[in-house]
Amino acid sequence: MWISIAVGVILLLVFRRMLQYISHILFGTFFAPYLMSDGTEVSYTSTPDFWSDLGITTFAIVLIVEGIALAIGRRRPAVIAFAFGLTVLVTLYNVGYLIMSISGGLPIVSAFAVAFGVYIAMYQWNMLKSVKFAASQRA
Repeated sequence: MWISIAVGVILLLVFRRMLQYISHILFGTFFAPYLMSDGTEVSYTSTPDFWSDLGITTFAIVLIVEGIALAIGRRRPAVIAFAFGLTVLVTLYNVGYLIMSISGGLPIVSAFAVAFGVYIAMYQWNMLKSVKFAASQRA
């Protein structure tokens, strides 16, 4: 459980551009503009980097949520169900990003997000079934 949280935090520290952008939007902090070769400023949200960063950041959040769900969700199916839903959504997003960008080379972090996302979702699904079964046995 702690390893998921640690890896999620490390990913957020390494790939921090999305968090910097969110901080810029929410609090007005500095965010370096994107410049084309002719010096024209381009919106971050219109660059391919935005979509890559979105997949990586949301995957890091999934890892943190998954770690928390493992820690507190053993008897709380709603926590596990939330983590499972988030994991499935983020994994599907990363599958889509992977498919759309594969022609430019393999986006390795998104590929890892898909592989680990599928594994995490399967684990969460089994955990959700066992928690619901245990709850039905207690009732």
